[in-house]
Amino acid sequence: MDVRRFLKGMDKNQNAAVLIVGHGSTVNPDSSAPTWIHAREIQGRKIFGDVRCAFWKEEPSLRDARFFFDDKTIRKVFVVPNFISEGYFTQAVIPRELELKGPVTTRANGQISNQWATTRL
Repeated sequence: MDVRRFLKGMDKNQNAAVLIVGHGSTVNPDSSAPTWIHAREIQGRKIFGDVRCAFWKEEPSLRDARFFFDDKTIRKVFVVPNFISEGYFTQAVIPRELELKGPVTTRANGQISNQWATTRL
C-alpha cells in the first residue's frame, strides 16, 4: 500500500491520539530509537492531536501511558504495538498494562514489520 496516498485521504483528527508501544531494553538504549522515529514522523504530519511512546522496559513506562492524554481534548487513542510479531506482549501485556476494559474497539492489522526474516533475529 502506498502510505502517502492513504495519508492524503485522512482527515486531521485533533481529538485522537496515537500511542506507539515498544519493548525497550535496560541493556541497549538504542532499542527504542525506531519507535521514537515513528512517533516523530507521525507528529510532523499533524494528523493527530497527540503522539506519544511508551515502553515495557524503558521510560516512559507502558504502565503510566493511560495518563498521557488530556481527557478534555483527546477522545480516541490508537494504540500501535511496534513489535516484530504478534504474541504475548501484544495480546496480554499491553491490554493489561493499559487496563483496556469496557468500551474498547480493536482493529488489528498485524505487526508493523511484515518482513518474514525479521522474526529469525
